[in-house]
Amino acid sequence: MPRMALLLSILTLGCFKQKAVTVDFGLGSLTLHKDFRFEPREIQREPDSVRFAFTRVNDTHINGTTSYAEKLVVSHLAPDLDPQIFRKLLNTGHFDALSTKQPYSIEQEDNLEFQISPTQYERHPVSERAIVIRLIDIPNRRVIAWYGYAKRYKVPEAKTYLKQILASLTIDEQIDARFADYKKWQGNGWMDAYFDNRDRFAEALDILGLTTPFQQYIGDVSNWESKDNWHVAIDGDRPSLIHLVQTNTQQPCSTINEISPILRRSFQDLLAKQKSTNCFQVHHFNLWQKLPEAGNPIANWVKSIR
Repeated sequence: MPRMALLLSILTLGCFKQKAVTVDFGLGSLTLHKDFRFEPREIQREPDSVRFAFTRVNDTHINGTTSYAEKLVVSHLAPDLDPQIFRKLLNTGHFDALSTKQPYSIEQEDNLEFQISPTQYERHPVSERAIVIRLIDIPNRRVIAWYGYAKRYKVPEAKTYLKQILASLTIDEQIDARFADYKKWQGNGWMDAYFDNRDRFAEALDILGLTTPFQQYIGDVSNWESKDNWHVAIDGDRPSLIHLVQTNTQQPCSTINEISPILRRSFQDLLAKQKSTNCFQVHHFNLWQKLPEAGNPIANWVKSIR
């Protein structure tokens, strides 16, 4: 590497270290530049993988669009996943931060593999040459997919940058423990159960004066609906769980970790608006499970809590 390029690389990475913060995304943490933000709505859970996305804003433009100077997609795959299946999954594009039509060059370094490709970032009015890199850690079943503007990074410093992020990454052990549970919800049986349960869910919430939380699509995280000290939301997990929360209760307190990570921040905002000082109690119900045809088990569950 030429001396000037080496100096710029050192300065860039030194600046990253000075401005880096630890980001807790509920099921793990990693160290990123302070301008990155976690995107909870982009959490993707599959029977063999889970993915988390982080973006770094470039600018918000007069036409209302936002451009992103960097995006990071952190994927953790099941530890018992066959390496050949791992390779096939990589070729699906599900683990990419930005799609590219250019072929990848491959560089090996210790137990790590870097797949590198030039591309073009296009989001009107921004058009920038960019670098796409997949950092693949097969022994630990992790992939960090990233893109950044070429004017900010050269490939050698981008590789070092991503290795630092990978070294800082921690993943909660419960993710590995739950992969077996996710496999139970492959196929469409859960969707049939959801439609069977939806009307009974609405009937059950009516007992507490609550309406059904809005979901953009089946399996998506919902908003919170509230009435008095009762609050309800649906998480985006596999299976989707109803989170029914009673605030200002005298029951033994739940912890914030009993709220799904994707709902956690919005629930904390809800508590702040309510100025709740007492404890809260969290109750869960699996919305995807097949229920008996007779009666309304969801209503019975709500009545038992109330």
